[in-house]
Amino acid sequence: MDDAQQPEPPVDPLAGLAGASPRTVGGAWQPPGTFASGGRGPKLFSAEGRRGTVISTVSTIIVLGALVAIFLLAPGAHAVEHAFLSPSHMWAAFIGNPQQGYYSVGAAILLNIKMFLVAEVLILVFALLIALVRQSRTRRCSRSASSARSSSTSSAA
Repeated sequence: MDDAQQPEPPVDPLAGLAGASPRTVGGAWQPPGTFASGGRGPKLFSAEGRRGTVISTVSTIIVLGALVAIFLLAPGAHAVEHAFLSPSHMWAAFIGNPQQGYYSVGAAILLNIKMFLVAEVLILVFALLIALVRQSRTRRCSRSASSARSSSTSSAA
């Protein structure tokens, strides 16, 4: 291959500036964001990455375990469990009983889903109309251009 046809290597735009660190791999400058064996890239499976993953996993398990222990051992935890985590109370709330003063959560969820579907259709139609209007818009001639055009047609006649 001829020397004139070979691409030139990229030039470091920060070369010569004070405080600029060289970003070279194998002697050639690499632009930022490249992952060419220069120490950048995912470190999850390296020795440092595995250690960090183990530490974060263990600390997460410890914190979640402490929160569960605090919740279960707190005074009044049994009353909270009976009021909020009882399957019979959950089913009654899901079905609802207006005579007892609470309405169906299940019906409210279905209403939310219906409203979402209607709103989604309306949004899509509105977005399509906006896209069509933006695409079909043409440039209009200014008055001076239209008057110049009309004067040139009248002088030609």
